[in-house]
Amino acid sequence: MWEEAKENNPDPSCLVPVQAVGFLDLQKRAAVQSAESQKHYDIMFKYEQDIQNLKNYYELEITKKIKICKERQRDFEIRLMDVMIKQELSRASGPLTYAEEQWKGQLELLQQELNNPNQFKARLYDLISTVKMKNAASAQADPFGLQSQDVTKIVSFLEEQTKVLTLVTSEMKHSIESLEIMLEKFKEPLPGTEHYYRNK
Repeated sequence: MWEEAKENNPDPSCLVPVQAVGFLDLQKRAAVQSAESQKHYDIMFKYEQDIQNLKNYYELEITKKIKICKERQRDFEIRLMDVMIKQELSRASGPLTYAEEQWKGQLELLQQELNNPNQFKARLYDLISTVKMKNAASAQADPFGLQSQDVTKIVSFLEEQTKVLTLVTSEMKHSIESLEIMLEKFKEPLPGTEHYYRNK
């Protein structure tokens, strides 16, 4: 057994086997081993508790920091949007660009045409009247191969188109008025920036 004890020595450089003599030595050695095992268990339990506490602490801190970072990001987004809006308003409050001048000219030309929508209505009404007169004057087949029911459908379609054109004309006039108001607002300088811009 002595040879076996020497072979099983975990660290011969600093440990030597000690022979146990009698039951009391065995009991004492068992008590010492039990005490050492309990010390190891207590140390491991303490380390485990420390690790769990650190984990909870850092999870809480990381959650707080993530929340703070998200709030800062939202604040930066709002501030960036505010700067972009002010920059766009500052740019729009200056003289019109070449493209904007062309667009304005096209809108004004369209406004002039829409101010006199009767010319379109008159053309449609003339066409409707011509079709009706032609349909009433002759009961024969249409030279283009149209029957009376076909002519009736065409007249109904043209009347619907007249209504649609009237509605579109009204909506276009309203949209152009809104655009003119927006252009006038863009020409007004922002508060506190009157000295940066002047009219040509």
